[in-house]
Amino acid sequence: MEKESIEHSKNILNELSNKLERYKSMLIKSEETEIKHHISTAIIEKLLKVFQELEKNEKDLHKQVATLRYTLETLIVTCLLIQENDYFLKMYYALYEHQENKRNLMIKRVEKELELLREYTVKYAREKENNKQLYMGYPRKMNDENERIFQFYKEQIQKHINIYFHEIEKLGFENSLYLLENEILKQYQNELKEFEQVKINRAKHLSKQEWFKKYFDVNKQHSKVFKSLKDKRSWEEKARLVNLIDEYKLNYERTSSLLHFNSYSLFTSNEIDNDEIHYNYQILNQYVSHIITNISAFSRVMMFDLFNMVDVS
Repeated sequence: MEKESIEHSKNILNELSNKLERYKSMLIKSEETEIKHHISTAIIEKLLKVFQELEKNEKDLHKQVATLRYTLETLIVTCLLIQENDYFLKMYYALYEHQENKRNLMIKRVEKELELLREYTVKYAREKENNKQLYMGYPRKMNDENERIFQFYKEQIQKHINIYFHEIEKLGFENSLYLLENEILKQYQNELKEFEQVKINRAKHLSKQEWFKKYFDVNKQHSKVFKSLKDKRSWEEKARLVNLIDEYKLNYERTSSLLHFNSYSLFTSNEIDNDEIHYNYQILNQYVSHIITNISAFSRVMMFDLFNMVDVS
């Protein structure tokens, strides 16, 4: 029953996806409806990919709990899309902030490693200079000692968790420092500037749109656009707002104990039995049933006769 059950959820998701595609020309009449259509189709496509991966690894405990958690969060989001008329914009444009944050985090990591590399480069250069003075006139001895110094500092710096120190053996300290500072760091900084400019351009565009004013009146000031679109609520807060707090607590208590490192996750088998798979599929199918109803309503695709509720009996 397990596979047939999850297969049914996939089938009705595919059905809704096909229907949205068929009615695309009717649904998309403006930028506003285009965004809503994009959100709807993206949710369906992502869930289908997640379920396909689950079927390949259905006895994998972590895959099961991660899928449950992801699908519950999808359900919470689709409830908010119905409940809050401006939420689709907050959800859609949060992507810009995620892109910025990702680049900022990479820049911080590069800067941290760069600071460390500078420190060890100075230490290595200083000791090599001392060695030069010490073994003046004994080139072979000096070269041997320089190699020992190099290997020592290479081993010391590589004890630190890093991404960019693996080329030191090949490039040396000075060249590695130059590469990290003048190429890698600048690449991330340039990408960040590009993201920031794209965000500014989008904000300028939205601030002039009459349809956007229905949701956020920023008085044509683009600097207010993304401030208005911020949503700092936690998943627990969102779950409470859409009356899914009990489901959230049950789901997160069960999944957190397995997704985080602790004695339970350490000593629990990573392979689950058919009864547990059946239990998970029962929950997943009910989540999907509500998600489909929400997306159908959100997308104004109200032919529910095509979308029979999942049989979880």
